[in-house]
Amino acid sequence: MKLLTWIKSLLFKHRRRPTPPPAALVPFYDVPSGRVVRIPPSELRPGCVQARMEGVDGVVWISPDQVEQGEIRHPPFDEDIRAYIRDIRAAFAEHRDLSFEEWEDGFRRDANPERESPSSRTPPTCTACSPRTSRPRRAAGRCTAS
Repeated sequence: MKLLTWIKSLLFKHRRRPTPPPAALVPFYDVPSGRVVRIPPSELRPGCVQARMEGVDGVVWISPDQVEQGEIRHPPFDEDIRAYIRDIRAAFAEHRDLSFEEWEDGFRRDANPERESPSSRTPPTCTACSPRTSRPRRAAGRCTAS
């Protein structure tokens, strides 16, 4: 009887192993091929960022060093919008140290710069992330502080 049990255990060994759940995959825009491929998050190189690409549905990960800068699409902004860009620059200076001209240039190259700024023209701030407080937890890249 033990021999039969041992043979069965060898023959049907693979049935007893639970199959691991499939790894979560993220969309990555492969610039050379112009296609979106799905890869494990562990394969994202340092410096990859999420972006919306023209002609691609949804948000994808891209490697900034593979993307070329587009042409300027918009005329110079009026002073109200320039003031708002200064507020954005001040709010993100610690994380993205660009000159005012670089920020404005980026907005002028954007296909939809109005999508980047709320209509209320209130600068984006996260007081919970200020140096005076402890760092909030982050979930999926978004600040969870309230």
